[in-house]
Amino acid sequence: MSRKVATLVYERRAGSSARKAVLAYFADCADDYGRGIWASKKTIADETELGRSTVIRVVNEFVAEGILIVSGHRPCRNGATVNYDMNLDAIRNLPSINASPDPSQSGTSWGPRAGPKPSLNRP
Repeated sequence: MSRKVATLVYERRAGSSARKAVLAYFADCADDYGRGIWASKKTIADETELGRSTVIRVVNEFVAEGILIVSGHRPCRNGATVNYDMNLDAIRNLPSINASPDPSQSGTSWGPRAGPKPSLNRP
């Protein structure tokens, strides 16, 4: 576990609680350079209490966004587990938790969803 990487992750907005949980899980598994991460999607789902399909979706998003980098594969009982490295520069570029949310951020939701506003007029 790298306290340095975990601190970096917790100081950034990931876009949702699921994304933050997966990113924090990866930080917990990484060395001080964000490297050497390997865990099955099932293990990540079990330990973060997220659905396996949610973990797969979030990991795929992070790979597409350049936050995670596939660095190899490790044989395991059910085939192979993917090895990942974290792109610490990409994580540093995520919005700070101290900054105002940016609703124009593509692919993420930075606040309450727009919807009908409750009426203050009561019949």
